[in-house]
Amino acid sequence: GGDILTASASGTTRLFVTSAGTLTFSGAIATDITTDTNNPLNIGANGTGNIVLGLDSDTVLDTGTGSNVILATDLNFLDAESGNLLAEITDNGTNGVLNVTGRYDINGTAGVTVATASCITSTLGIVTGSAACPASGSSNWDVISGAITPKLTSTLDLILGSTATASAEFAVTGINDSAPVATLSATTNGNGISLTGSNATIQSLRNNTLNIGGGTTGNIILAPLNGAAGSLLTVNAVNQTWSGTTTLTASSLTNITSAATLAFSGDITITGNDITNTTLNLGNGGAATLGTVSDDDLTITPNGTGNLVLTGDFDSGVLIGATGATTEFPLLVRSGIGSNAALAIDNLNGGDILTASASGTTRLFVT
Repeated sequence: GGDILTASASGTTRLFVTSAGTLTFSGAIATDITTDTNNPLNIGANGTGNIVLGLDSDTVLDTGTGSNVILATDLNFLDAESGNLLAEITDNGTNGVLNVTGRYDINGTAGVTVATASCITSTLGIVTGSAACPASGSSNWDVISGAITPKLTSTLDLILGSTATASAEFAVTGINDSAPVATLSATTNGNGISLTGSNATIQSLRNNTLNIGGGTTGNIILAPLNGAAGSLLTVNAVNQTWSGTTTLTASSLTNITSAATLAFSGDITITGNDITNTTLNLGNGGAATLGTVSDDDLTITPNGTGNLVLTGDFDSGVLIGATGATTEFPLLVRSGIGSNAALAIDNLNGGDILTASASGTTRLFVT
């Protein structure tokens, strides 16, 4: 019943073969089974036998750096205690197939069983979850942090209502150039509006009218720099039309700078304060009237020691109470109020009531 073979070196047993056919290497040093001249080392079991690598809890299987393990058949991993199959590596004719009987983890992430081929999430190739896919299949959109975005957010333009930008009813273009332009177009009449981000411009399309405000719009406030010093509102148009305007209020307006000639059509009513200018021309080439409304007085008073001067030239006169005369006079008073005199002179100081001269020489005076 003893060992079949025992081999020793310097009195120390190195290996022995038991009567049961077990080859055991003895001693506290590493033991190698090698071949000469880099030839393969084949370990094979005959028939249906298995090759069993029996490892305990503190033993590892080390193939060595740069070495390969060539399997001529399947490789099974069995539980040391129960003998149950844990995993196997099989040959499908082209590549090896790893079949894990229990759970398959990668970096601590456990795989899950997904019963249907729905949209899945994975970690390093392991399915970690699933959700219902869109009805049409895969989606080009992502939902991230409460926002929906296309998968190619930084490069794709967005168009709705058509497959071409020129005929789209809504489009956001210029995304890839970091110069976005948003357009909203009506296909029925070609009207629309665009917003250009690169130069902060809002404009209509095809030279159509741009309307700001409507039946559901409240007041409109234009406030560059929030009305602070240095703010400027520029209107660049040959003509302006203010339809429906009854009152124009400019409580802080101090100056209006115009061209050499400023023309007004229709009546102008000025209430309070002054009009200051060297010359005020009325009529725009035709007859003009300076009057009041509601039977109010019209008072023309020079400031300080200035005089009120009504002048005429060689062929025009000053008409009081008349609209014209067949014979021209420098001063014509033609009017009548009941039986009152046509001319009343009330001298409030001690001078003469009337002085008449010709060529600078007094001809008549009334004291």
